[in-house]
Amino acid sequence: MAEYSRPTERARATFNGVGIQNSGSISAGRDLVIGQNNSEFEADSGCLNDLRVTDPRHDKQRIQSVKGGLLADAYTWILHNTEFKEWHGKCNNYNSNDGRSRLLWIKGDPGKGKTMLLCGIIDELNKPTGDVKFDNLAFFFCQATDERLNNATAVLRGLIFLLVNRQPELLSHVRKKYDSAGRNSGLFQDGNAFFALSEIFTDITQDPALKSTCLIIDALDECVVDLPWLLKLIVEKLSVSTTANPHLRWIVSSRNWWNIEKVLNTAAQGINLSLELNADSISTAVTAYIRHKVDKLGYRGKLRDTVSQYLLANAQSTFLWVALVCQELQNVPQLRVQKKLQEFPPGLDMLYRRMVDQIYNSDDAKFCESVIAVMLVVRRPITLKELMTLVDIPDLEPDDDLNSESLREIVQLCGSFLTVRDGVISFVHQSAKDYLVKNESLQMFPDGRVEKQEQLMALRSIFAMGKTLTKNIYGLETLDFDIWKDETDPPNPDPLASLRYACLHWIDHVCGTEGSWHENLLSDNGRVHGFLRKYLLHWLEALCLLKAVTSGVQAIAKLNIFLPKFIPAQSQTSRLVYDANRFILHNKEIVERFPRQIYVSALLFSPVRSLTRKLFEGESLDWVTTRPAAEADWGPCLQTFRGHVGNVTSVTISSDGICVVSGSFDGTIRIWDVSGNCLDTFGDNNHSIRSVAISNEHIASGSTQGPIKIWDFNGNLLKTLYGHEDWVNSVVFSNDGRIISGSDDRTIKIWDFNGNFLKTLYGHKSRVNSVAFSNDGHIISGSDDKTIKIWDSSGNCFNTLSGHSDSITSVIFSKDCTRVISGSLDRTIKIWDIIGNNCNDNHHSHRVNITVVSLSNSGTNIASVSYDDTIKIWDLDGNCIRTLYHEASPKLISFSNNGARIMSSSFLGIKVWDINSGVCLSTFEHDSDITSITFSNNDMLLAIGSKDGSIKILDINGDCLNTLHSGGGEVPSIAFSKDERFIALTSWEGIQIWNIEDKFASEIQLESRLTGHYYGLTILAFDNTEWLDGRLTKWHLLTDTVDISMDMGLSPSPVTRASPHNVGISSSGEWVTLRGHNVVWLPQEYRTTCFVTRGNVIAFGCASGRPNQLGFL
Repeated sequence: MAEYSRPTERARATFNGVGIQNSGSISAGRDLVIGQNNSEFEADSGCLNDLRVTDPRHDKQRIQSVKGGLLADAYTWILHNTEFKEWHGKCNNYNSNDGRSRLLWIKGDPGKGKTMLLCGIIDELNKPTGDVKFDNLAFFFCQATDERLNNATAVLRGLIFLLVNRQPELLSHVRKKYDSAGRNSGLFQDGNAFFALSEIFTDITQDPALKSTCLIIDALDECVVDLPWLLKLIVEKLSVSTTANPHLRWIVSSRNWWNIEKVLNTAAQGINLSLELNADSISTAVTAYIRHKVDKLGYRGKLRDTVSQYLLANAQSTFLWVALVCQELQNVPQLRVQKKLQEFPPGLDMLYRRMVDQIYNSDDAKFCESVIAVMLVVRRPITLKELMTLVDIPDLEPDDDLNSESLREIVQLCGSFLTVRDGVISFVHQSAKDYLVKNESLQMFPDGRVEKQEQLMALRSIFAMGKTLTKNIYGLETLDFDIWKDETDPPNPDPLASLRYACLHWIDHVCGTEGSWHENLLSDNGRVHGFLRKYLLHWLEALCLLKAVTSGVQAIAKLNIFLPKFIPAQSQTSRLVYDANRFILHNKEIVERFPRQIYVSALLFSPVRSLTRKLFEGESLDWVTTRPAAEADWGPCLQTFRGHVGNVTSVTISSDGICVVSGSFDGTIRIWDVSGNCLDTFGDNNHSIRSVAISNEHIASGSTQGPIKIWDFNGNLLKTLYGHEDWVNSVVFSNDGRIISGSDDRTIKIWDFNGNFLKTLYGHKSRVNSVAFSNDGHIISGSDDKTIKIWDSSGNCFNTLSGHSDSITSVIFSKDCTRVISGSLDRTIKIWDIIGNNCNDNHHSHRVNITVVSLSNSGTNIASVSYDDTIKIWDLDGNCIRTLYHEASPKLISFSNNGARIMSSSFLGIKVWDINSGVCLSTFEHDSDITSITFSNNDMLLAIGSKDGSIKILDINGDCLNTLHSGGGEVPSIAFSKDERFIALTSWEGIQIWNIEDKFASEIQLESRLTGHYYGLTILAFDNTEWLDGRLTKWHLLTDTVDISMDMGLSPSPVTRASPHNVGISSSGEWVTLRGHNVVWLPQEYRTTCFVTRGNVIAFGCASGRPNQLGFL
């Protein structure tokens, strides 16, 4: 059956006939998979897309094309080589105990044809008729000049990508971690990606279902980032017993580097094939290659023989030398070929020297030097458009096609050092770049210093970005455009096409400079400071559109660490970079997903004194008239990790600071990197996790099940420790590896590092909530019995601390072991001096969630209600100006129209308060559950709606003037007309209008009943005329006519909670809406628990315990 390139490309078909029943989608490909639906295909595809950094098959095609094609006669000698035959022959016996059959290392000097040799080997091993047929052939070509291909993480991504394409069922190992971490989590590219991928790679290579597999890595020497990690991984896999993965074989190639040889030789399980020790074979292959290249030049007769002989005499068995000379000869007339030949000296270094001299002596020397200098310091191959923004050549414009061709011509004048393919410029070979760096730096770089070139790259990048970047650079029409979900085509021409490199790497070049050159870049009002002051948000928007926010986060953090080495921490530049770093971390989800919300939500919910907010809120938020009560300054919280679906009960960080481990009531344990990306999720979904602890090698967890479980960092359960009879609330590791646990069974247990039970400590009279080890071996425990006990290393309790008035929830030793810090349900933190038994108390918005908010008519005050039995009055700056104490938690509140009073209701009755003094003016009971309350326009009357359908009209003193009966059950909304002549209410019967002009009449008449609305209308109001306003419909009271032609400005969104005003909250709770459109994204901590609107102003409560409001023009 034909090969396919990815699971999502498998042929899909429907089968019918005897013995086959079609019950859904059936996918047929190399392996028949039945029942995988579209969502699974999409999930697989998304996972593969994120995993893919490159397709090594396409890299192989590119390499072969650039090098003029793969010549069989140049590599087939390997098939008869003794070392290769030894490795190749033993591949037939997968159960062989000879570890030497598992690795073939091909090594040789630059230009010896290692890469093309491996291309040939790949083709031979892929032949279905070969002696040895591998089911899976995965390979990767390292390239030092390309940051996408020059690191250990990329190698693993490439190998795993091909493995799961060749054997799709292996994708489950990737999906396990990918689904756990979540899309766009950075799992495959953040600082810990190599380790996450190593775990996936290990799972794949140890999967019994893995078919015969050969892994090939070319040019280990060009893996310039984390090569030691990659070598260690290879050796570890080679060291695993053949029974663990008998079907796995390796081929690697590299230069003759001692650091590679030193590591690979430690495994003592490979075969070394040195190209220098196979000089005759290489010479024969080079001879065949020369014949091939001369034939392509089209020479005949004597000229052909002359050229062939010269190449044979001077090539020194180096393929690259032959290729470079033949490339030069392509444009030489045949009459001048023999003379030209004499200009090519033998050996690569001499040839490179000649190529450099040729450039220096040309009319375009300065242009060529500028281009080469740029290429020597870029972090990856760049496009012609990107080069135009980085090179100093007059009159070149990035979007000018004519200039693009002119630059291509300049690149072609750079000898044979550079090559252009599909608009991408790269060095013809790593050895060419190595030669220039080693021998030509003085000439190529300004002042002969690479640091000066780095500075120029930084300045040109900043200039190019400042010239082009602008707000909403792609012209996106909506404020809620989501880069993760919505599709859009960039403008043509794409303004970011020439800036991609500059946006991702300008900070790399800033940090590559040193010395006095920093003054121009880093000083206050210098280039970096000026760029960030004006273009920081534009740069973040560009990173979002380029889907490169992770790179931006890492870059600004790098700059923040770099600056203190050269400029004062209190300089304007340092302070702005620090603030930008906090701004990006605080708003990471916004910056990653919503390019236009960078100018809205990210600013609105950043601290008021944030430098970034101050710089940009004037021009970006002029349409927002009232803003949330954000914090004044950045708090200590750098980031928030989201992912658990239950309460997080325990969190700990590794000793090296690389990862965080958390446990939750959702039954899962999550491992995170310090950037907030979830690396793995595991646990027992049937039992809540109460506590987690971490050692250098293991994770311990306590749960509601009882036993303690020990896990490795791959999520594998290693051991279960039995002993506790109830929930395990706390578990910790000591410095020497012992484990201590506290439980609901009122005991503390100690285990050794092997999990052997040692001792039980008795003494607490109630459950033990928290335990901790000190550095000197003492143990501390906190309990529901309101005491803290301190135990010596033998398990004897030598001190009991009392003072808390409620359960102890957390205890910890100070670093010097002289103090204990405790937290309690009594809402206090206490610091204890162990020696003197002294206690220093520390510390006492709402303590729990806000349930109701109300906005005064003037819009100057907000009232909020919480389950903490208080009403708090806030000003617009978020300051609490008054706290009113209720005997029971209020359910409803309403401001008087003049804003001087507030009415509240609870199950105990109704209270009217004076806001200025905080005094309760009156209290009166009510017979039924209260569902709505309101003041009249002159604040002299009160209306109380009830669950039983009655409405009471009271005066301000609480005397009942009359009672109306709706007959329709609960009354959720009630409103006075402006002249107090009418009351409108909602019930099961719809909307009723009552004439209350004679408030003391024995029977008040129902004036009108309005239909067309359903029960559930909770917001009702009269306007200044005779119109009653409810939801998006208006009723005229005198004519009983309905007007539904309100000017909404924009079509209402189907996901918006209806409001009688222009502003509301989306049904998802994630957005504030204006005229039916999502306009402000709400961060998680600002998601509403309740809200109220008035005109274009919305006030809302949230979990933070502080009410907020937003108003719009």
